[in-house]
Amino acid sequence: MSILWTMLVAGCQAQGQADPQISLAAEIVESSQMTTPSATIQGAAPTVTLAIPTATEIGRLPEIRLEDDFESSESCLESFERADASAFIFEGQMILDVVAPETRVISTCQSLVAGNFILESQTRVLNAPQDTPFYYGLTFRVSGEESYNFVFGSVGGYCIFFASPNGILHLTNSTDFVTDCWALPPADAVNLETNQLRVVAVDDRMDFFINDVLMAVVRDNRLSEGQVGYLVTSGAAGGVRVAFDNLRVLRP
Repeated sequence: MSILWTMLVAGCQAQGQADPQISLAAEIVESSQMTTPSATIQGAAPTVTLAIPTATEIGRLPEIRLEDDFESSESCLESFERADASAFIFEGQMILDVVAPETRVISTCQSLVAGNFILESQTRVLNAPQDTPFYYGLTFRVSGEESYNFVFGSVGGYCIFFASPNGILHLTNSTDFVTDCWALPPADAVNLETNQLRVVAVDDRMDFFINDVLMAVVRDNRLSEGQVGYLVTSGAAGGVRVAFDNLRVLRP
């Protein structure tokens, strides 16, 4: 486990008492391939709620590239069983179970490479320690050891970052937590149990939603396409189990 991954998880623990009532306006962050971005939050603005148009509204059925409710034991997402972690389908859900501490686990769809897309899935924490932070969510445009990631943390914040063999590059930031990638969503945007995460990626623009509420808009051109899937990273205590369901990839 790299030191940078450990720092990302530890940053959440340091500010576990952040006020959940703080509302963060949608942010726009830009970065370039040549320089490390300095992410900034734009000025105060009302929370924006955007809904994906229905088939009736746009006059045609959406083009679905991938749809999986995990009711079958067959899936394009990778299943595995190791001493430190496992990924498997159980009772209509994709389960990522991270036993070891400070361990990152991903499961990606091996047969789909997507560039421009709408990626969405429901998430629910089944088991986790109370005293150490962890995070989970969507990984996309996965190419080799590089990927974009949209994760939701145990302390109630979200983070968007680019991962590579060189470490982690934060694509969002705020003053809500010590680790500046993390930001608080509006208090009424998050459910106690199941939450839906969505990414709308078109060229270098990526829009990020929790339960249909826009959290951030990021512009970055490091990766143009790749695989999609799930990500779970445990904290110092390990023992994190997260269920994912109703995975969909649509053309935007």
